[in-house]
Amino acid sequence: RSDPSVIIIPVLIPMDQDAVSAVHASQFDQVWEVLNALKSHDDILQHEILTAARNGGDFRAGKVIIDLPSGARIPDGFADALIARMIACSVDSWDRFYDEIKRFVADHRHARPAQRYITADNYPLGKRVTTARQRYKRRNLTPEQIAALEALPGWGWSTSKKDNP
Repeated sequence: RSDPSVIIIPVLIPMDQDAVSAVHASQFDQVWEVLNALKSHDDILQHEILTAARNGGDFRAGKVIIDLPSGARIPDGFADALIARMIACSVDSWDRFYDEIKRFVADHRHARPAQRYITADNYPLGKRVTTARQRYKRRNLTPEQIAALEALPGWGWSTSKKDNP
């Protein structure tokens, strides 16, 4: 279809509730469930959400449009809190990590960021590499994840240079 489908998910917010606690409340669970269901069937939507996560929540006129009613009394900061929570609930941590390590490799030609390395958009990539290594040692990575990381230039399961030439 050339015309987009529109999904409207109404959620009532008590006026005495602040923006951040409102979007963390259980009445938003249905929003995250619908978004994740759509994302699992739509690669473009999934890519758009990953890109927004990388760009600090900027969705740039794509598939996701936050359209709050004009004239309604909406808590200050609600749209920003909604976008941040939407990204946190719908971006798989492995997908985000792998996307970030591939970007690092593209920029640095190796997959060995310093342990304290943080990306320009505040993603703690160095810590996530350490976590991936720990998950490998505990056998908590899938064979596909292991193969994907081992295919990266310079990737190693140890921090020792003698173990990772």
